[in-house]
Amino acid sequence: EGVAYGTFKGKVAAVVSASPGALGGLRSLRSYKELLTNLGVVVAPASAAVGTAFKAFDENGSLKDKHADSLLKMSIEQLVRTSRHEANRDVACKILDSLKVKGFLPGEYGTVPPGSS
Repeated sequence: EGVAYGTFKGKVAAVVSASPGALGGLRSLRSYKELLTNLGVVVAPASAAVGTAFKAFDENGSLKDKHADSLLKMSIEQLVRTSRHEANRDVACKILDSLKVKGFLPGEYGTVPPGSS
C-alpha cells in the first residue's frame, strides 16, 4: 500500500460540486467518486451539484433552489449515516460473529413454535 492509499483508506466522504455552469459540475461527480473509491474511501451514495453557483445562494448563504437544497441535505444525511455505519462496523461484525458461534447463521433466528404466530 502506498502512502496516498493508506492516508485515505477507510475514510468516509460525500461528493458535491458547484460551478458557474448550468450543470454545477455534475459530470465530474462520477469521476471523483471513482477516484475516491480507488483510494479506499467509502463514498456516500448520494451526491449533489449546484449549478450557476454565483447566483445560487441568497444573502444569508442559503441555497435559493429548494431542489438543490434538498439534494445537498440528502448528501449530508447519507454522509452522516455512512460514517456511523463505518464507525460501528467492527462492533456489528463482532455481534454477527458471536451469533455464528451460538449456531445462528445470517437470516436464521430460530423457528417459531406452531400456533404462536
